[in-house]
Amino acid sequence: MHLSGALFGATVLAAATSLPELSTGLTAVKQGDYKLAFGDIFGGNAFLPVLFLLAVLVSGKAVLPNAHAADLYLTGLGALLTLVYMAGLLFRPAKQHARLGIDSIAVLVLYAVGVVGLVVLPG
Repeated sequence: MHLSGALFGATVLAAATSLPELSTGLTAVKQGDYKLAFGDIFGGNAFLPVLFLLAVLVSGKAVLPNAHAADLYLTGLGALLTLVYMAGLLFRPAKQHARLGIDSIAVLVLYAVGVVGLVVLPG
């Protein structure tokens, strides 16, 4: 498919590993438990940057100075997406578009732009 490792990890691998969260989220939404659905998504996003700490502990040296541009890009994108949802929690707008809040629409747009950014990110 001629995908870079970062692009493959950010799309195909991320989709495959998020299937349990997707299943839990869809079931929670069907039951009307939106807090569980949001907690599932938010918890996963908030946990992933902690893996950098684990990498430091396992390797015994700082990993961020040696991280590739794509790794830093994805970490920043994950943090930005999490911040958008945190803002959505604080400023609960009542208006929806296509049954989505403005925060969810912003996350979808940012994710799409983020994947496009991975494609154009230099090797």
